[in-house]
Amino acid sequence: MRRATALLAITAALVIWSAVPAWAHTSLQSSTPENLSRLDAAPSTIRMEFTDPVDPETVSVGILNIDGRSFPDPERSTTSDAPATSIEFTLPELPEGT
Repeated sequence: MRRATALLAITAALVIWSAVPAWAHTSLQSSTPENLSRLDAAPSTIRMEFTDPVDPETVSVGILNIDGRSFPDPERSTTSDAPATSIEFTLPELPEGT
């Protein structure tokens, strides 16, 4: 019985321990403009706020119009010298309806 209890405790500890790395991931906290928002005019910049610092080089943005047509990737305004919690992109001039 003690052996079964010890085995169960070790198994439970391994299950809990294996889930810990998932807690370390950062996530998008907010963006300006907000994701999936509809605007009267295209913004000139996009700002993304993360819960933890991220490498700006690993963050990308895609631009689609209502029909799903993609546009060139925007230029990253945030320098990639150090991890940051806020990443900003400068958008190209976009046609109406993008």
